[in-house]
Amino acid sequence: MGVSVSIIKRMNMKKYVFSLAVLMVVCVSCKKDPEPELPFISFSKSLYGTNRVKIMLAGSETATIDWGDDTASATHVLLPFSDSEKNLYHHYYTSDSSHIIKITGENITHLVFIEGSNLTNLDVSNNLKLTHLNCSLLKLTSLDISKNTDLLYLNCYYCQLSSLDVRNNTKLETLNCEKNQLTSLDVSKNNGLIELNCNGNQLTSLDVYYNTALERLFCVGNQLTSLDVTNNIVLTDLDCYANRLTRLDVSNNKALSLFEYGRNQIANMDMSNNAALTTLRCRSNDLSSDELNFLFETLHNNAIKYKAIYICDNPGTEDCNQSIVTNKGWIVYTYSYGNIDYD
Repeated sequence: MGVSVSIIKRMNMKKYVFSLAVLMVVCVSCKKDPEPELPFISFSKSLYGTNRVKIMLAGSETATIDWGDDTASATHVLLPFSDSEKNLYHHYYTSDSSHIIKITGENITHLVFIEGSNLTNLDVSNNLKLTHLNCSLLKLTSLDISKNTDLLYLNCYYCQLSSLDVRNNTKLETLNCEKNQLTSLDVSKNNGLIELNCNGNQLTSLDVYYNTALERLFCVGNQLTSLDVTNNIVLTDLDCYANRLTRLDVSNNKALSLFEYGRNQIANMDMSNNAALTTLRCRSNDLSSDELNFLFETLHNNAIKYKAIYICDNPGTEDCNQSIVTNKGWIVYTYSYGNIDYD
């Protein structure tokens, strides 16, 4: 009888060991691989400056914001950009300390920084669906957007960038990199670019030959010695004020409406092909009265409601024959206007 009990015990023990082994195998086989981390955006709040941060997010599904302090993370339902007023998120920090802010979401398409100029170190490399980024007025010394190939709009106005690589952003339509410290800018791959504002940098050259969709070009306050816009036939606005240009051919730019080329060294300008022109500014360009008269002769006589030419601060301003152009319906302005701080 004792033998039978011993055998039964051993049998039960084997059954238990077998069951345990099966359970372990099942548990191991059911173990899931760790889920990949969702795309995220991160940026830092520096020690100094305002303690308030305000951003606008748009897209679809949800996004979680971790403000990097003791407050709990919050998940928000993202709305389309058309509901931007409902997509505002702000946070106030109670202490003057540095924080890393992290936004997690798979479908963030728009990111706009509204308040928080002491934000630095922006990382958007994980957000491949980002189409619109406005990081103007941030203290950024670098910005990597090489992986954001869906980007249509970039505004990095008044940061501290010394370089900007947009060669991978072939869908880009609007680029504003005004008032940085750029010495070069390659937009040869951005064939869909409609508006380019690179005012207030240190560019010595700018090649826009391949930007055939370009409608608005602003390159004020650089160090350009030449500019070729002959291939930009849909250009409507061109402002190259305060550069070092000695000549500029706009004969192919028949859609040109606003044109400023003041503070350069361009003596002769022929506008005879620019029948859509409404505003021409050639102030501070060292133009003699004869050179101004020649310019007047080439301006069109079309019945456009408002046509204005600004000729102030030229040697020939007082002695030129303004009737040549006023008889064509143009208004002549001989006084200075505005205060532009581009030297």
